[in-house]
Amino acid sequence: MAKRPKIAVTTRLELATNRFYLARDYTEAIAAFGGTPLMISLIPDVDYIASVMEGVDGVLLPGSDSDVDPLLYGQE
Repeated sequence: MAKRPKIAVTTRLELATNRFYLARDYTEAIAAFGGTPLMISLIPDVDYIASVMEGVDGVLLPGSDSDVDPLLYGQE
């Protein structure tokens, strides 16, 4: 059996309920294409992020109301 790549997917924070969530379509799409989705909470802590990213093969940043500026990563 082939190893399924682990894909980390960031969740969103719903301010009204103070809960993290992720639309099902993201995890189902990753699984349908042979990956294993791993939902990660948006916790701004370097040690937490480093720990979560160990052994992850890829990262999916779903769209949201706030975009990640590519200039932060040396891109245009």
